[in-house]
Amino acid sequence: MNNFGILRLYVGKSGEKGFYNLQELGLAKAMSNLKYKCYIFLLDTSIKEEVVEKYSENINIIKVPCKKIGVHGIFKLNILNKYQIDYLQIQSDNQLYAPNVMKYCKKNNIKFYNYIGTLYTDSNNKLKKIFSRICLNRNIKYYNKSKIFSKTPYVKQQLEKLGVLNCNVVPVGLDIDGIDVKLSSEEILKKYKLPEGKIFIIFVGRLEEYKQPTELITLSNMINNDYHLIIVGKGSLKEKILSNIDSKKYSYFEKLPNCEVHELYSISQYFVNFNRNEIYGMSILEALFNGVTVIAYHAPGPDFILHKKTGFLVENINEIKDIIYDKKIIEKNILQNVIIKDFSWNTSAKIIEKYLKEIV
Repeated sequence: MNNFGILRLYVGKSGEKGFYNLQELGLAKAMSNLKYKCYIFLLDTSIKEEVVEKYSENINIIKVPCKKIGVHGIFKLNILNKYQIDYLQIQSDNQLYAPNVMKYCKKNNIKFYNYIGTLYTDSNNKLKKIFSRICLNRNIKYYNKSKIFSKTPYVKQQLEKLGVLNCNVVPVGLDIDGIDVKLSSEEILKKYKLPEGKIFIIFVGRLEEYKQPTELITLSNMINNDYHLIIVGKGSLKEKILSNIDSKKYSYFEKLPNCEVHELYSISQYFVNFNRNEIYGMSILEALFNGVTVIAYHAPGPDFILHKKTGFLVENINEIKDIIYDKKIIEKNILQNVIIKDFSWNTSAKIIEKYLKEIV
């Protein structure tokens, strides 16, 4: 049995275990089904020694002590040899330390590939943009010498413009096995104190400028009392948003475990995504699997996920209002089948395993 490692270099706030569909765990479960022993390496600045959590017989989550520069983690690479990693997925993006990891793997005969979801920062900070570009230019030199997977065709196209031609698209998958809503609709309404007889429109995401959540204010002014907003997320725009929406028109949840978010998806008719720079959209996958009709602004992630007419891609808030008022929905079984066929980790893991044999 080969040892398969998944390395997350990013040390930002997203991806908290239990409150997010942890992509690394979903892939590990799928690779474990293909007879790989999996190690998930998560960098953690708050610890001094590594912490090992045994998730299952063939899956271990390793919290690795690290230092950081912004959201870029730096750690002692010999931990990869300690766990005798045969294959390593490096979640590279524009991470500062990615070339160091690649050089270490080549020196120690660890086969690896880069998994890339974005090449550019979504920050408006000029210094962060400059730093990100420096990291990208440095990483590109190494990408040409290794196997590359991108999460979307859009990133593949960006890489090709930069001269990286050895890239294949492997979509981020959804951990379907982890989704199990047991409560009835009536029980969910009661549990979360939601009004009965409403058409629910759900938003799940950080309440920060890059997600454009203030569009919820505009949408709330457009809908009548037949509709009710469910807002899940926290961020600096929370007060601005909630203070400008009629309290009878929304229910707000700052932080919920992922299993409970699925309960809210299951009673919602529409999911809205306003981020015009959305690089992927795990919440979109979750909503689709729960049979929720997705309405999203055009962006690389939604354009890829919804390109088979499994949702509505729009240009502005008026189009969202028209879809909702016309009560356009897509059948639940159609949405679930698309996720199972094209956007599950089981599907993506099989693509990855096929290409592992080509890595030298």
